[in-house]
Amino acid sequence: MDFSRLTRSQKKRATFLSKKRRKRQKEFEQQISIIRHFMLAFTAGIGFILLWSGISRWSGEFMSYGEAMAVGLGLLIVSGFMTKIFIKNFS
Repeated sequence: MDFSRLTRSQKKRATFLSKKRRKRQKEFEQQISIIRHFMLAFTAGIGFILLWSGISRWSGEFMSYGEAMAVGLGLLIVSGFMTKIFIKNFS
């Protein structure tokens, strides 16, 4: 923007509005970041519950406790990474 032709009060107004615009944009980006983190945490939590409920049904017959724990945590980590990649690419 060419400030050379503006009066002093117009220059002040223009700088004020640009600062206000930047402040709003920064707040919006922070809110989006919070929403993304919440979505990741929610997905991880639901995934944890579903994985452990599924594994606990048949882990007693086919796996030891340590193996069942390793499989559950591995699936949880993979689902978290997939969710993060999905959110990053499509939001």
